[in-house]
This record gives sequence, C-alpha cells and structure tokens, in this order.
Amino acid sequence: MRVITQLLLLGGIALSGIAQEAAHPLSRSQIVDLLLADVPARRVSILATQRGIDFEPSDEDLDTLRRAGADDDVLNAVRKAKRILPEQLRLQALRAEAKQLAASGQYAEAEKQYGAALLLAAKDPELNWAMGDVRLKQKKWRLAIESFRRAVESQPNNAEWHCDLGLALRQAGDAQDALEQFKLAARAAPRNPRPYEEVGAMFADRGNWAQALIAYRALGELKPDSPQVQSDIGQALRNTGDVKGAIAAFRQAVRLAPNDPVIHNNLGYALEESGDFKGAAEEYKLASQLAPGDAAIRANLDRITQRMKPPSLKR
Repeated sequence: MRVITQLLLLGGIALSGIAQEAAHPLSRSQIVDLLLADVPARRVSILATQRGIDFEPSDEDLDTLRRAGADDDVLNAVRKAKRILPEQLRLQALRAEAKQLAASGQYAEAEKQYGAALLLAAKDPELNWAMGDVRLKQKKWRLAIESFRRAVESQPNNAEWHCDLGLALRQAGDAQDALEQFKLAARAAPRNPRPYEEVGAMFADRGNWAQALIAYRALGELKPDSPQVQSDIGQALRNTGDVKGAIAAFRQAVRLAPNDPVIHNNLGYALEESGDFKGAAEEYKLASQLAPGDAAIRANLDRITQRMKPPSLKR
C-alpha cells in the first residue's frame, strides 16, 4: 500500500509539472505526505531543490517535517530551497501571459498584464523593459520612455535597453536625449553596432548627413562586410556632395550584394549625377531586371534613356 501511495504522490507532482509551464513549488503538507509515504529522503530533497517551496520554513515547520521522518539532508534542502510564495506564482503567471500576448501581437492586452505584474514587482527591470517594449510598439512614446527609464536605472550597463530608450526618445522628438542614450549604449558595449545604426538613422532622417556619415563610418569598422552599411555610407557621401566617394561606396556595396536592386539603383543615381550616363543606364537596367515591378527604378531607367537620346533635328 505504501508503494502505491508513493507512486500516486510522485506521479501527481510530476503530472502537475507537465500540465503547466512551470512546476508548482512544494507545500509543507506535500513534503509531509511524501515523508509519511516513505518516499526516499534523497528524492524528497531533490524535489525540494528542483521545485522550491511555497512557505518560509520556521522552526515549527522543521520540527513537523522531522517528526514525519525528515533527515538532515531533507531539512537542509528545505532550508536552502527557493521560496516561491503565492504572490510570486501570480507574478510568474502574469509575466508568462503578457509575454504570450506580446508575441502574438496583442500589445494592448499585454500592456494590461504587465501593468498587473508591475503592481507586484514595481522595480523589476525585465518587467519595466517589457512594458516599455509593448508601449513602443503601440507608439505610446512618452509612456515607453517612462518604462525604459525605470529599466535602465536598474541595469545601467545594458546597451540594448539604452538603445530602446533612445529610440523612444527619438520618436518623441527629443533628439538630444536620444543621442545621449545612444552614447551611453556605445560606452557600455563598444563593439555593438546598434548605437551607431540608430545614430546614423536619426541624423539621416533629420537631413544632417555630415553627422550621419560619421556614425556610418564607425559602423563600417564594426561591419565591414555589410552591403547595407556601405550603401548608407554612399548615401551620406552623395548628400554631402562627395559623389565620387559615394560611387566608390556603392560599388563596394554592389560587390557585397550583387543581386540587390536598391543598391544598383543607388549606384546608378550617383553615376548619373557624376555625368556618367552610360554607367548609370547599365545600373538602372540591372536594377530593373532584378525588380521588374519597381516603379521608381523604372522611372530612373526611362529618364536616363531619354537623356542619352541625341537631340532631334528640325526640318
């Protein structure tokens, strides 16, 4: 009979773990039941260590376990076991549900669940970052900024979070504070390309191509084999008046991505600006072949074709 009881107890505990994302911690009564059913002490210790417990073990609790048959190993395992109290279980459930909602694109519902979770753990940096992320995806820039700020206050060396905060600030129109966050991110992780990508995009959007070029050149040192980076350098050079430098950058981008119609088109445009109509036409043709449905590329090809036609003579 005791063997059957052991199997039922252990089976029930195992099945409860299968049915849920994370197994529930052991209660004091569960541990007592296991001991009274003569489940080996080593097994009880392992379960307590793996699953944690949902109570703070007092001297009275330990005496109860000892009377039920706990040896020193079991008592030590209980003392050292992770405490997962009812409030923490609810927090885990809210976090898991919010994460699932966010993954399925239900950002407003995810925001509600993260809000409920933050009522239980207001300073949790991961929760604050997650809240900022779902707010950012809903374009709630100011609310996202508040959440991201709380996250980076707890983890000031997290470069990605500084970038997320910088992005929210940029979207809210606060370019100076955004730039400061990107600088902090670059200091925290000097080999992380994202801060330079964000700064380059920010200055490019504002038409400050000289500053964008500085960021893109720094990015090029981190990602020398990126065709997109070389293309961004080319755009910045062209917009600062260095058409020759832009052509060189676009040619490098073409070598890295020979089947990219946008890069061929960009090279064609720079060649056209330099007066090399034949070279421009060749690039526009290649771009059009790679993207036959692109109206802008087709318009560029038609324009250069017209420019290359000899003037007609009047009779």
